[in-house]
Amino acid sequence: MHAIGILDQYIMARGGWKTDTVLKAVYRNVINDEQKKFTDKINSHFTTMQHEKEKTP
Repeated sequence: MHAIGILDQYIMARGGWKTDTVLKAVYRNVINDEQKKFTDKINSHFTTMQHEKEKTP
């Protein structure tokens, strides 16, 4: 649910948990596809910045 932007309190309510202990210990794993997507986005941003800097006299 994190991958689609659902906040912790709503995930906890749906799971029936009063605290976020279970959520953080078990269910809050990084989703590999999402991690790769954001890593690629960050790398692209800095690559673009570098190319723009190289074009500036």
